[in-house]
Amino acid sequence: MKSINYLGIIILTLTLACEDTNSNIDSKVEIGKIQDNVLIKKFDLPKLVTSSNPDSIDVDGDLKYDFTFTKTAVPLKTGYGLATQISKKSGTQIALSVINNYPDTLSYSAIVDDQANWSDDKNDKLVLQGYSCPQTQTYCVLSGNFIKSKDQYLGFKISKRYGWIKLVNEESGDLKIAEFAISK
Repeated sequence: MKSINYLGIIILTLTLACEDTNSNIDSKVEIGKIQDNVLIKKFDLPKLVTSSNPDSIDVDGDLKYDFTFTKTAVPLKTGYGLATQISKKSGTQIALSVINNYPDTLSYSAIVDDQANWSDDKNDKLVLQGYSCPQTQTYCVLSGNFIKSKDQYLGFKISKRYGWIKLVNEESGDLKIAEFAISK
């Protein structure tokens, strides 16, 4: 009788240990790192987004685009500039900076989890790079966190799955989408 109880305790302990591990699998993603719980998609050639060529990606494999990236010409006081925006499907959230509420630039090995400052469903289009043109000044100022960014990451959450998108926003005005990852 005692050996059955010990066996039951051992099985229960192992079961609980496995459940704890599995429940944490989707609770966070480490940017840029290969992990067992993450699917990574690298493009052979980075997707190129220009003012004449928007592009979209499906990160969760449901055959619906989760994100659409656009570059649009913005009239300025002394010409024009290119603004970079990201649109997201309903239910998708983007990690925002706590400083300025624009999509946050995350670095390699940063953690994407519930602790991030997440966008809500009201913000379906967010600015990666834009312009602010105060009426009292004669010039416009670049705004956003992906200004001439190189190898920066955008964190996202779809349902309880976390992920990241590697972006390069070049001086020439082009946006490159190099790779993305999402938890299984």
